[in-house]
This record gives sequence, C-alpha cells and structure tokens, in this order.
Amino acid sequence: MDAHIKHLPAILLIAKDQHDRVPEKEWLKQSRFRTWEAMNVFDALEGMTDFTLKNRPDVVVLNVESMLMDFDLVLGLLLNGTANGSEFPIFVLSDEHRMIRNDDVFEGDFTEIMAQLEELVPQAGPRVH
Repeated sequence: MDAHIKHLPAILLIAKDQHDRVPEKEWLKQSRFRTWEAMNVFDALEGMTDFTLKNRPDVVVLNVESMLMDFDLVLGLLLNGTANGSEFPIFVLSDEHRMIRNDDVFEGDFTEIMAQLEELVPQAGPRVH
C-alpha cells in the first residue's frame, strides 16, 4: 500500500475462546489486504495511529481472550485511545450467533466481514511479496 492512501485501517477482533481461526488468518495473509496481527490493544493502537508507517495495514487483527468478558474494555480502549479521535472501523468475528450488541462495531461471520472489507478498503496497485 502506498503511503499516500488515506483510508483508516480496520480492526478485526477475534476471540481466543472460539474455535481455531487459523484458516481465516491464513486467508487474510494471502488476500489483497495488508494484514498485521497486534500483540495487544496498545500495540494495535500504535500501529493504527502511526501515520509515518510506509506500509500501514489495511486490517489489524487483535486476539481477545474472551469476547464476552473483555469486549467492553477493549472497545473502550480502541475508541478512546487515539489522540486525534479517529474512528476506525471495528469488526467482530463470530459464528452464527451474535455475541455483541453494540452499534459501534460490525459483527459477523468471516464471509460477511470479508464482504464489508472489500467495500471499505480501496483497491491498491499490484501487491509485491
């Protein structure tokens, strides 16, 4: 991704207490999206708000211990953690049941989230590996 592209990175929250998400993470790595897996919420905030990064990610993957127990804390840190008040699109990967009742996030299965990301993230030039 070129540094002049101005779209905000999307945040994808994945609960560690759900079944294994390795296939989804591998798909993201092979997709057209620049994906970065953050170590924790503070690492995610730093990577998303550092506009000097030459290759700022399109999608920041953040593993959450338990979506039901930790979601409110993580969401609060994400929404209030940027100095310029930017609103990053936040996605919650879930199975067919909805865990989160919050209008600030898009919750869905992998197919639904990928469709949203396709609309949200503009096409870049050819990806060089």
